[in-house]
Amino acid sequence: MNIKRFLALGAMILGVGFFGASQANAACPPTAVLRLTPPTTTWNTWPDNSHMWYCGPLTPTTDGGGTNDVRGRAVSASDSINSQPVGQQPKLRFLFSFGVNGSGAVNVYKFDDWNTAKTFFGINPPLPVPGTPLGYTTGVTESASHPGINVIVLNQLTAQGGVDHTKIGRITNHEMGHAVDRVYGGSTGALPSLNPNSNYTINLNLDISDFNNLTESQAFSAYGGVPATCWPGDPTKSNWQKLQCKWKSLAGNNSEFFASVFGAIVPGGLTEPQLTNLINQKFTRTRDYMQNLRSVVTQSP
Repeated sequence: MNIKRFLALGAMILGVGFFGASQANAACPPTAVLRLTPPTTTWNTWPDNSHMWYCGPLTPTTDGGGTNDVRGRAVSASDSINSQPVGQQPKLRFLFSFGVNGSGAVNVYKFDDWNTAKTFFGINPPLPVPGTPLGYTTGVTESASHPGINVIVLNQLTAQGGVDHTKIGRITNHEMGHAVDRVYGGSTGALPSLNPNSNYTINLNLDISDFNNLTESQAFSAYGGVPATCWPGDPTKSNWQKLQCKWKSLAGNNSEFFASVFGAIVPGGLTEPQLTNLINQKFTRTRDYMQNLRSVVTQSP
């Protein structure tokens, strides 16, 4: 695209996009606060450009801060590896501000309570793993009251009652991966993770084939081994099946693995350490694909 036309398009979107975003978020509970006041209006400051919300008693100054802060993790996840001129290699922040092919913008919310979040968005999604959810990302049309892509992160408490900020950081990285998948899926929801012909699936299938050709020891010994409940030593089960059993959140479809790969390649990523290392060392094609998708807007999903 011609650089002048690209910048003109960006300026036009800036003129109309944020009014819609502000109106969409106007119904957030009264205790919600913006990270920056007043919010900025440029795409490169996402999510501070009216796309970051704290919904509950916590505020940006009392949520723990540091590298495990939801906003901090979202900013890191949205930054590209390289800083190239707009029109050549825009960062994810541009896509998150304006959407892709009708996907809508990406908003980040932090709630204390899952039931409050479900009521606010008007959703009741089935959870892939039983238990208290840590985060969830809505599809483009999943929430009638808040269309677009909404990353929801919960202020998860530990058994001792304290907030586990490390876990909050991990889940933020993971949910940002779901946001990337949904952005590139556009308004039709044609997610790269569910498209059998996408570059993601092609690279993942090649990595799975290589992973399954390893011995069980080669595949898992450096990553905690295979749990007793996941068929250790059973030659009728593939290494990929054992991996999905070991990390149960990855079972079901490749969208969860997509989000985990994204979380694993974010600088300073706080995804589960063993899984992060396994992805970076055993799923190199998928890792490299995700690095390119995160950095280059022209990369085919």
